[in-house]
Amino acid sequence: GLRQIVETHVVGEEAAHDRAGIVECLQHDEPAWIVDPIDGTHNFVDGLDGFGIMVGFARQGRVEAGWIHLPARRETFVAVAGGGVTLNGDPIRRDDIPDSYGRCRGSMFVRFMPDVLRARVRTAASGQYDEAPHAGAAAIEYTDILRGRKDFAVYYRLHPWDHGAPALILSEGGGCVEHLDRTPYSVRSPNQITIVAHTPQLAEEVRSWLADVDRI
Repeated sequence: GLRQIVETHVVGEEAAHDRAGIVECLQHDEPAWIVDPIDGTHNFVDGLDGFGIMVGFARQGRVEAGWIHLPARRETFVAVAGGGVTLNGDPIRRDDIPDSYGRCRGSMFVRFMPDVLRARVRTAASGQYDEAPHAGAAAIEYTDILRGRKDFAVYYRLHPWDHGAPALILSEGGGCVEHLDRTPYSVRSPNQITIVAHTPQLAEEVRSWLADVDRI
C-alpha cells in the first residue's frame, strides 16, 4: 500500500469516519497521503464512467504530488509541484488546450453553503454564465476544467480528499484554484467559497460576480 512508499498518515473519507480527528494531521507539518478510493460513487454504482481514484501526497499543508485515475475512461493524470502535469504519461501543454471564448460555462455547487450565503451567490451569479451539467465527481469536474470542457466551478465544502490532488493537477496545468480573497486553496483551507477555473483570467471574472456575497 501507500505506507510501503512513505510510512505516514492516510487521510480519506473512510478514515475520517473511522477515526475522528484524522484530518487534523494536515494542520501539522508531517507528510500525509490523501486518498479518495472512489470519487463519484453514485456514478460508479449506476454504471456510468464519471468516477475516479484520487491520491495526493502532502507535506507542511502543501500537496507535492497528485494522481487522478479514471478507470472507465482509461485516463491517468499525474502532477508534481513545479513539474507540470501529464495525461497517460504525455505532458499536457497549455497551448494544446483551447481557451473559452464568449459566455462562461460552469457549475455552482451551493448545496453545502449556509442558507444566506447560498441565496446571495445565486442572486449574484444569476444571468452571468451558462450552467454546465454537474459531473457528480470532483475528479471529473477538475479534469474537464483542465481540458477546457467547462470553464469553472465554485465550491464551498473543501474536503481535502475531494480537492487536494485535483487542485495541484489543475494548477500545474495552468488553471487556478483560489478563494474569494485570492489566496490559493490548500488542504488546510476551511470551508469557504472557492473558485476552480480553467485560467486565472476566468477566475477573476467569476470573482467579480461574487465579490460582495460574503460581506455582512
